[in-house]
Amino acid sequence: MKRYNDYEVMTFNYLKNYNQFKIAIKNLETDKEIIIEQLTSFSVAISKYSTEAGGGYNELSQTESSVDRRIKLEGDLAKIEFNLKIIKGKIEKIDRSLAALNPDSKNIIEKRFFDTYDWWQIARLTNYSERWCQRINSKAVKELSKMIFGSYQAELDFNFVSAVDN
Repeated sequence: MKRYNDYEVMTFNYLKNYNQFKIAIKNLETDKEIIIEQLTSFSVAISKYSTEAGGGYNELSQTESSVDRRIKLEGDLAKIEFNLKIIKGKIEKIDRSLAALNPDSKNIIEKRFFDTYDWWQIARLTNYSERWCQRINSKAVKELSKMIFGSYQAELDFNFVSAVDN
């Protein structure tokens, strides 16, 4: 049975979810535009003060509710921008790492993960056996994990030997 380290598993999952990351970026950018539009067209009513006693069940005045809503929108915008930064960073790492792979490995990774081809389809396109395509894929995922995670991945490549007293 093949053993993978955590970084290789994460790389595999990044590749498997690559298309969803791209869609998530588009959706988050749309949400960001909507919130920015709401913030730019946002108006706050002027507070009304009178000598009459207020009442009712609403804790906040109309002005306070408007400001509260604006603060919530600004918080939502910050979360969206943070998530965009994280997802775009993952996509950029994947794209840079893929560009460094040899053409065969890159082609097999793209067909398998991005175009969701089956192994037999990839084998037919590349003129390799299914098993050989799987081996190339496995080696490519290892290479990608080293490129994507850099020094974190490199730490796992060291073999530590401990001295044992006999």
